[in-house]
Amino acid sequence: MASRGKVTIIGAGLAGLSAALYLDRAGFEVTVYEKSDRIGGVVATDFVDGFFLDVGFQVILDSYPELRRIFGTDGIDFRYFDRGVTYVGANGDQNSVVAPSGIGDIKSLVPLLGEFSLFEKLSLAHISFDAFSSRMGAKVAFSSTSFRDYLRRNRRLSERAIDNYIAPFMRGVTLSPTLDVTADFALFVLGNFITGKAAVPDTGMAELPAGIASKMRRDAIVLSKCAISVSDNSVRFEDGDEVEHDYLVLAVKADEAQQILSGDVTAEYRGVRNFYFATEREIINGAMLKVSVDPKDPVTTSVVISQVSKSYAPNGVNLISVSSLDFEKSHLEVADATAAIYGLESKDLSIVRSYFVDRALPTKYGSNSSYGLKQQLSKRIRLAGDYMATPSIDGALQAGREVAFKIIG
Repeated sequence: MASRGKVTIIGAGLAGLSAALYLDRAGFEVTVYEKSDRIGGVVATDFVDGFFLDVGFQVILDSYPELRRIFGTDGIDFRYFDRGVTYVGANGDQNSVVAPSGIGDIKSLVPLLGEFSLFEKLSLAHISFDAFSSRMGAKVAFSSTSFRDYLRRNRRLSERAIDNYIAPFMRGVTLSPTLDVTADFALFVLGNFITGKAAVPDTGMAELPAGIASKMRRDAIVLSKCAISVSDNSVRFEDGDEVEHDYLVLAVKADEAQQILSGDVTAEYRGVRNFYFATEREIINGAMLKVSVDPKDPVTTSVVISQVSKSYAPNGVNLISVSSLDFEKSHLEVADATAAIYGLESKDLSIVRSYFVDRALPTKYGSNSSYGLKQQLSKRIRLAGDYMATPSIDGALQAGREVAFKIIG
């Protein structure tokens, strides 16, 4: 089949790979250029001393619509978290709540519902309905409302309920201590938790970009190739090369796109610290997500990731994955807090590696802001990234697909 045109894509993160896949399927000649030596962007996995370490504390929800569009229902070998969440109180008390297996599964929430007044229970039911509707594609119309304001003003949930149950869970998802993300985005994520299951690929998150890349021709991706400027007809690289194209997709971080386009760098991002601790001590039922109720706790979210997938650690070793929104605490303080959560002593833990992802999620996104950038910058140049949709794995894949469909026509 004759090529429908030559497309250059800058950036081999999820958005760039998604765009490339759909364009390749549609008969375009696609080449993806990536400045680093691996694909996936922040969705990456290191292999260190027998451990698989995801660079970010990332979880896939198998109900994500874009994931299913690409892989169907069995494209990746998933390992699943135990359903539910364990709340870790400031005094060390832990309360586990099993997540519902569907919109009608109320029984699993009985222990949690006992903590709420009748009015709050009705509010939770309304929130669940909004979340389910958002997951199914309905416009819930809260794109200009923060999630906290939605909970307080639109659904009249008490501050106690928000701070003790909603915020501890959503802080780790949104990387926002104050829940100042849009309600639309938060509800979409909640809807996917209700309708799907949290998982990781068997040998790390890098399987996701690798799985997308495997569906394209082998020479479609060029690594260690840094773009420095673009025009409607060509892109110039740091090594002096210049490549012509019919269409160009900039699938990089918003600030990188601005730099390549010689515009103002106005993008802002939320960061996160990720730690991996190993221990040979026994840990019971560690495959359920644990979240700290106290926002001052140095551990925001944690899980024994090797109990989710045994491949993450050598036999006989438990690997604990920790995320933290506290950028000041030392490794030892985070280790102390982690040990306390799992009933261990600090000496029982050894740190395998830590990461600071300074640009994990954009603070503004979708219609709420693309930093003054539109998806289509000219007849031939378009943008793709989670900041054009929602700050999530699904959002990045969606942004790539939407750009591809615009080019395909």
